[in-house]
Amino acid sequence: MNKNILLLLLVMSFLLGSCDWLDVETKNKVEEDEMFSDPQGYRDAMWGIYASMAGEKLYGNYLSFGFVDQLAQLFINKRSEATETVLNQVVKYNYEAEDVKDEIDAIWLNAYNVIAAANKVLEKINDVEKSSDFPERDVIEAEALGIRAMLHFDLLRLFAPAYGESTKNSDGIPYSYDFSKENKTMYSVEQVYNNILSDLTAAQRIYANQKAFETKSNYFKKQFLHINQQAVWAIKARVFHSISESDSAFYYASRVVNMENNSYVLASAENIAELNNGYIAAPECIFGLYSNQMKERASTIFYQRGVGAQTSFVRQDYKTIFDVNSFTASNTDYRYTAYFEKRTTGIHLIKFGNYTETIDDSRIEGMNLIRIPEMYYIMAEAAYSKNSVEALGYLNTVLESRGLAAIAPEDVNEGSFKEMLFNERQKELWGEGQIFYEYKRLNKNLYNDDGEEFVAGDKIFVLPLPADEIEYGNR
Repeated sequence: MNKNILLLLLVMSFLLGSCDWLDVETKNKVEEDEMFSDPQGYRDAMWGIYASMAGEKLYGNYLSFGFVDQLAQLFINKRSEATETVLNQVVKYNYEAEDVKDEIDAIWLNAYNVIAAANKVLEKINDVEKSSDFPERDVIEAEALGIRAMLHFDLLRLFAPAYGESTKNSDGIPYSYDFSKENKTMYSVEQVYNNILSDLTAAQRIYANQKAFETKSNYFKKQFLHINQQAVWAIKARVFHSISESDSAFYYASRVVNMENNSYVLASAENIAELNNGYIAAPECIFGLYSNQMKERASTIFYQRGVGAQTSFVRQDYKTIFDVNSFTASNTDYRYTAYFEKRTTGIHLIKFGNYTETIDDSRIEGMNLIRIPEMYYIMAEAAYSKNSVEALGYLNTVLESRGLAAIAPEDVNEGSFKEMLFNERQKELWGEGQIFYEYKRLNKNLYNDDGEEFVAGDKIFVLPLPADEIEYGNR
């Protein structure tokens, strides 16, 4: 691993783990100065940040196909030896179970660790001018702002009430603007959303003022592995969707879909099986993270040879969600067979491939954090109240690309359209860490595989803060 990336990770580990901050502060300062002494140090620092985001306790598991999708009741394990596993505590929303608390605390700590590293980049780069040796200077600043916004957004969606008139002044989460292990001021839900949008707007402004990826620098080779300009728009679309500001959500989602020289294209139905498979889903991926551990992690959880207590199986009623009985020769959802496989042991998620496959060196291993179908869903929901035919057109664009027949306007009303859109999100984004947030946004009851109902509310939707944050946090 590059020396500068190792230095960054070492400094970050001191941030989280040191009991005597003063003893390591001087050492950290020396290492910081060395790491940021030249442009390559900033590039390496950003790659280190992205690598940390792809770690198991963030988007490499917990915030994608792991913990967050377990909260959405997408996975089960009914084997007798699995009764007390983390999965079976999570799906009961037993947030006081020690193993569950460990996962919750790990998400919090690792996310703020990454945010702190992004803040260090922003602090250091403030004193650096753009030059022929450092053409990426402004882009890196925009990326760090985007990362800070994205991590705070996902933490807010987990640890605070959903946005609304009755909750906007409730405690949200701390918003971190510096590199420090000290507890931060607790902002209200509304204030955190304002801070997120402020960071995204600042990043957007930087991208608007320069040609971001027209450089020969290797740093820019794969812009979908960066929080690029389109990713900033897409995250903004998510944020506005989350707070039900439909016009703004539509505006930013449509900027991604309709951008000039658009490179984002929905995969054809015939190519769905190969779309993800443990790789960046070109040409649908707006933003993803490189990880050569993606297939191994997914295989261990979903597709291992020795099925046992730690295996996550797909819930049994997935056929109902896919409305399998409606399938015909001209109306078949290719995702049904591309993402899932029924075996004697249970229903396995094969969306991310399995351990038996040879790695395709022509593709980039990793996870997809934002894909283009989600932008169509946001546009469809945002447009419905003004033009239901137009809204249905956006949804049909995705449906037809997945092998399904277009829905006629006379066959839906507002209620059935919303339910159809919700189910479509589940089918498309299964294993990508977005479904729980949609349950929360809609204040929608959840059901486990046995039909047990969990009534929507903060008891389910708001994760407990780590004990240290409650004890020492500034409110």
